[in-house]
Amino acid sequence: MSVTIKDVASKAGVSIATVSRYFSSREKLKESTAVRVQKAIDELEFVPNNNARILKAGKSYIVGLVVPDITISFFYNVVKALNDIFYSNGYFLMICDSEYKPDRERHHIDSLLKLNADLLLVATVGSNVEYLSSVANRYNKLVLFDRFEPEVNVDSFCYDHRNISKDLTDIVIKKYPHDFVILMGPPFSPVTRERLAGMMDSFRENGIEKSQVEVIDGILSSEQAEAALNKVIEKHSYPKTIIFSNENCLEGLARAVWRSNVKVNEELFIAGFTTDALSNLCNIKGICAIQEEYKIGLALGDFCLKKLKAPKKASAVTKKFISSFIVSED
Repeated sequence: MSVTIKDVASKAGVSIATVSRYFSSREKLKESTAVRVQKAIDELEFVPNNNARILKAGKSYIVGLVVPDITISFFYNVVKALNDIFYSNGYFLMICDSEYKPDRERHHIDSLLKLNADLLLVATVGSNVEYLSSVANRYNKLVLFDRFEPEVNVDSFCYDHRNISKDLTDIVIKKYPHDFVILMGPPFSPVTRERLAGMMDSFRENGIEKSQVEVIDGILSSEQAEAALNKVIEKHSYPKTIIFSNENCLEGLARAVWRSNVKVNEELFIAGFTTDALSNLCNIKGICAIQEEYKIGLALGDFCLKKLKAPKKASAVTKKFISSFIVSED
């Protein structure tokens, strides 16, 4: 005979309503009561009927997350923070990797909507503005993070990539030689677009000519970045300043530098964007804007919990821009 919620209530010495409340809002129970209910569940090996719970509550307790590359340190550590927050609040985090493919991003979002996810977090690869706008118009469930799309009228939690990139480049121009090679990600990416625009703002305001700036874009892997840097190094035309726009670029740059024995900050100068974890791993001295990815994940999680707890009625769109980086000038 299968164990029922009534059996759990009897074993724990509480009402059926208390056991139901344990599953829907555990934090509202006294800790001693919650412990008794959990002990009864464990001893009876009770498996709750989540379908009934979902129908009754009108919620799936699923949060969908779509990122362009889960292997990147930034997303990996943001996911760790989100997982901690959503787990402790009774939500299941479902992670999808779009692999920088707009069609795959659309597929993942459609699948998560079919699962009736309570919230969708999307770090968009770009090229999906019309589709994302359609989702935003139909569902009050979408949040864009890290990558901002101004034409999509939806809640956003993103870095102010353009202004941060401009500030970083201003520092680089003051301290490093004005012979620039810029390594960028895919041109359709909102992050690539905004960071490159910020660099160009700085170059223009500081009187740097386009002829002094070589842009190598479309880099999707550290291997591509390494190959691009090897070609730059082979020219033996120093000094040069390399500005990298993302983690793949830094990883490839690090390998190219180590294998060629180029002296950093003597023959080749570097600057760009990285994370706490990758900065410590690569240990290359330069001017870096460092993202504290786990802290960002915690802040994003709090932002999402407020949205999950808000009334279902459509509310005003919130666009939160993070402008703080730790700038390291080693």
